[in-house]
Amino acid sequence: MGKILRRFCKGWATIWKIEGKDSYGKPKFSEPIHIRCDYGSRMSDGTKTVGTEIVIKNVIWTEYSEATQDDYIAIGKHDGQDPFAAGASRIKAVDRDRDIKGGKDDYTLTTAV
Repeated sequence: MGKILRRFCKGWATIWKIEGKDSYGKPKFSEPIHIRCDYGSRMSDGTKTVGTEIVIKNVIWTEYSEATQDDYIAIGKHDGQDPFAAGASRIKAVDRDRDIKGGKDDYTLTTAV
């Protein structure tokens, strides 16, 4: 994140990664990971990949590089291994942008309705 953008990224989000499935076929999640971020709510249509149209729910900007499509994310700090109890949404797209000042790359995480 650039120096100016980093100054404004005072928010927190929590990510849960899928670590496999239990004996009933339900996903098992990692411990919650807290990341610094900024975010916005964009209830609009968008196309993230060729032929895939989604209704965008949240857009999260961060330097956290380990997020992947299908992880779950919720705005704010949450504890516990149940992302559904925290109201988390599945990450539908992860976009990477180079920092123009040569710092850490920026990532845009998009969730959908």
